[in-house]
Amino acid sequence: LYSLSCFLIRCFSYSLSWNSSFNVCFFFFLMIRRPPRSTLSSSSAASDVYKRQGLPCDNEHSTCNGRSEQCSAQGPGKDMFESCQIIGQKQFDVANQLFHQPNEMPLDGVVDSVHMYVNMPGRNVTDPETGKVAGQLCSPAMGDAFAAGTIDGPGMFDFTQSANSSNPLWHFLVGFVHKSTPKEKACQEPKGILLPTGDISFPWPWATDTVPVQILRLGQLAILVQPSELTTMSGRRLRKYVKARMVQKGLLPEDGVVVIAGLANGYADYTTTFEEYQHQRYEGGSTIFGPHQLNGYVQAFYQLVDAMAAGTAPASDPAPEDFSHKLTEFSSGGKISTDYMPSGAKNFGQVMIDAASSYKPGQVVQVTFAAANPLNNLRPTGTFTTVQQCLDPACSQSKPVADDGDWETRLHVIKAKKDLVLTTRTIRIEWFIPANTPPGQYRILHRGTSYDDPLIGKATFTPYQGVSSVFTVQA
Repeated sequence: LYSLSCFLIRCFSYSLSWNSSFNVCFFFFLMIRRPPRSTLSSSSAASDVYKRQGLPCDNEHSTCNGRSEQCSAQGPGKDMFESCQIIGQKQFDVANQLFHQPNEMPLDGVVDSVHMYVNMPGRNVTDPETGKVAGQLCSPAMGDAFAAGTIDGPGMFDFTQSANSSNPLWHFLVGFVHKSTPKEKACQEPKGILLPTGDISFPWPWATDTVPVQILRLGQLAILVQPSELTTMSGRRLRKYVKARMVQKGLLPEDGVVVIAGLANGYADYTTTFEEYQHQRYEGGSTIFGPHQLNGYVQAFYQLVDAMAAGTAPASDPAPEDFSHKLTEFSSGGKISTDYMPSGAKNFGQVMIDAASSYKPGQVVQVTFAAANPLNNLRPTGTFTTVQQCLDPACSQSKPVADDGDWETRLHVIKAKKDLVLTTRTIRIEWFIPANTPPGQYRILHRGTSYDDPLIGKATFTPYQGVSSVFTVQA
């Protein structure tokens, strides 16, 4: 009951809008830690060992020792940073190659677009292969498999993929918010409904009933714009059916190209094929409108194609309510408190651990500063750190060579306790010196904003900055 109370209070306090409130709520819910087990196979220590051993997960349920949180994916690198760099570089290399290769299909001709809103629940949809009625779209709901997460973000407790939870506790607790009706359960089968988000509207709707769909046409190229994240096969089928319809209506040539811009104009979780939905993995548990959702999107795009061919506006449902004016502010003025300087510091921005005197390309410069809470000022038009190259011996003039947005810089915010109760922060800035860095003199600059909220008087924000000693990058 305590966990449920925390869950509900946080949901109601931190709901953002129809397209994000549920995700925030359930994130807090999953962060409620279970008590440690006494058995070796399910203890947190055993979980870490299992991950470090690199043993394969159970293929069907993506679990290790029966628990989803023990099964985590590993990228191609030694850590997340290196994996991100390897994957990003591969994507860039292919995109760059495609960009510079000879243009085999120059775009010319008509430029136009159509857009409409679709109220999904209750719509009868047909199978695009047979033309027969396939079923009906459901009221939005998240399944048990959603709570299991995936190998790149495992869930907790006893939720697993490809299975509905047999633990009655979860459905008992969720029943305090809303209890799914037999009709809703039947519509979503074989999904076991964990959260009937389409029926929960306090303080605002937890999911949307109405989604935006759009087609952009640039000559021989058509872009299908929709708010869901499609599985690979869902995307292939959507492209196939819509392209065939556009060719049939004379909107595209046979060699025309159809691409998908997903997660656009809104957000409506995942879309699987009917077959994938039956397995109820994470994506199936997150396909909110039920097993026929993909066909629902295909049918909606057919309407757009027909309207574009006829040169008319499609019959649109009313737009969903705009909740942007009810957004909760999490930046300055949110949950912040007075900043305290770490032990040994006389002012914010003071260098606590300085750079060495010289480095070579490939090495890492580390400088630690006495710092304040970065949330005091997110610096949307500035930076927390700048790597500067000196232009004269005294470094009275310099030029920036890297900042927060560059891959070679990293910031680590480190919390500590002072006098047992006061929270202090230091920021360790790292610069991974690129191989092509010119020899010369460099330094690292840190900027921030401290916050003071005295018992008597007005709260104030005070900008500060600190700078490291000058160091040499050798050839």
